[in-house]
Amino acid sequence: MTTEESFVYTACPGWGDHDYCALKTIVKDGKIERTERIIYSDPEEPDGHICQKGCLTARMPYDPNRLKYPMKRVGERGEGKWERISWDQALDEIASKMLEISEKYGAQSIAMWSLAAGAPPSFGFITLMPTRFANLFGVTCPMASVGLDNGPFYTEFYNMNSVFYHILADPRNLIGTDLIYVWGCNPIENQIRAAQNLVRAREAGARIVDIGLVFDGTAGFADEFYGLKPASDAHLAMYMINYILENDFQDDEYLIAKTIAAYMVRDDNGMLARDAEGNYLVFDRSTGALAPVAPKCGQYPSDDIALFAHAKYEGTDVTSVLQLLKEHSAKYPLDIVAEKTGLSEAEIVKLAQDWAVAENAYITAGYGMRYTNANETYRMLILLGILMGRLGKPKNGVIEGLQLQSYPVATNDAPLTLPNGIEGVKSVGIRMPDWFEIAQKKDSPYKALLVAHGNPVHQQPDRQRWLDIIDGMELVVDIDVWLTDTGELADYILPDCMPFEREDLITAACYNHVVLQEPAIEPQGDVRDTVFIWSELAKRVGLGKYFDKTIPEWIDIRLDSDYPPIATLEPKLTYERLKREKMVRINVPAEPKFDPYAGETEWGTETGRIEIYAERLVDFDLALTKPLEPLKINSSKEY
Repeated sequence: MTTEESFVYTACPGWGDHDYCALKTIVKDGKIERTERIIYSDPEEPDGHICQKGCLTARMPYDPNRLKYPMKRVGERGEGKWERISWDQALDEIASKMLEISEKYGAQSIAMWSLAAGAPPSFGFITLMPTRFANLFGVTCPMASVGLDNGPFYTEFYNMNSVFYHILADPRNLIGTDLIYVWGCNPIENQIRAAQNLVRAREAGARIVDIGLVFDGTAGFADEFYGLKPASDAHLAMYMINYILENDFQDDEYLIAKTIAAYMVRDDNGMLARDAEGNYLVFDRSTGALAPVAPKCGQYPSDDIALFAHAKYEGTDVTSVLQLLKEHSAKYPLDIVAEKTGLSEAEIVKLAQDWAVAENAYITAGYGMRYTNANETYRMLILLGILMGRLGKPKNGVIEGLQLQSYPVATNDAPLTLPNGIEGVKSVGIRMPDWFEIAQKKDSPYKALLVAHGNPVHQQPDRQRWLDIIDGMELVVDIDVWLTDTGELADYILPDCMPFEREDLITAACYNHVVLQEPAIEPQGDVRDTVFIWSELAKRVGLGKYFDKTIPEWIDIRLDSDYPPIATLEPKLTYERLKREKMVRINVPAEPKFDPYAGETEWGTETGRIEIYAERLVDFDLALTKPLEPLKINSSKEY
């Protein structure tokens, strides 16, 4: 008997490029008919998205090549010989081996790979459950420092002493600006949220300029395209900084109020100058002398503070930050920058001048620049916005990460990831390069690898390195929906549910909405969801009391948030309410749209201001950002 169509919402399995789309999944007769764009409630109704990849994801659960049953290796590792086993056998044997390894070598000899960015829905159970397990059991986590997308995070950390908040951005803020530099990314082809709003922005009068490597879809869409030599973006940005300062285009009022541009730096050691009470020093032109400014956004002594100054303090030469930056940026003259970038001198000047004179302008960079010198490049891009006073100003800004959404949705996840609080965390984070260095040694302390999600053998550089590391492992477990390059080297493969088959919360990039992901279909074959997998494994290693809840109960814990846009909802946001309504808009205004810099008056730095001079990087000669030479092919002494 044919039934009528129904629908649920699903995190797109094509979750990538940080688009984080939720889809409307149409179901009929127990099968997925199609996927459509999600329809949010007003005023975000027009902002649901779907791309070709999202349209085709409905086929994925029925792919004959997906994993459907737990499997155990029976041949040599990598030989491709498997036997189908039950979940009980798989989990019993994995748990027994983990306990054996832990007893012999310590729990930290087991490494867990968990790459959240590629796991839909991001910040969902596919990330939370393995994190909970890791923090209780005590494994080593080499993903503690990803490295790949660190540029925007690095920039925020050293400028504002925060790590994520200012990377978030609402792409609808692009609409109404005059000029947009799309720098080092290709949103027209791979970031539909950005693409839609770039189209809207141009329809509203914006000029789109693409700065990148190749003539891609974004270049074809743009009004102008400038092709750079690889990894030369920093040289172009530094010339633009120099152009702004040499021609006095900087926003003095913004720089004094929001940044440490006027603070004095000791010439002898590169540290910010301080008096005996620990106050910072600025040059007060009204008195012609240095004057103190207290930490944490202390008041200036007058309204006539010098941005460009040299002085002496107790016999030591001191120079203002902006003066240092002006002198520093002048070391990158036009002819050298032209040689480095491959652009003509006229093109470079035009890019600098257009940015400096535009009334309203944006830079949007995405995570596109992944060179070894990208961290400092991102510092320069945000500096271009800071110098012009564009951060937090309507129709202006710098979007570093294309981490696109509206107001953040902060659920109560700490009880899930930190069941015994921060002081009770047993897992050990380690920088990925450090982990590789240790893991490649003949006497490596790492004896097991749990891949919660991701495909590191394929996704990470140097496949042979992974082959060598895994060859020395006593246990390798891969949890996935496909047999990947990593899975081919595993001892056990555990088939995970696809988003169409499991319940979860979708909170990332849902334009001010919390969305309930409900199963569209029954799990295919004998696949199990991530909550089941980690809960059952936990029971077998003595951690069962920490994994004693159902998915609806876990969701209720997550929704019990003190974050005002959720906490002030009436009626209270619960699993039961989401089950009835499917999505709920959080309590935030329609206007103004979210801008992480808007209205911000104090930052988490020691000075309380944006630190365009990073005292913490003095020992690395990077207190002032500068172009770094990238690691080029054949330039490594090791390879």
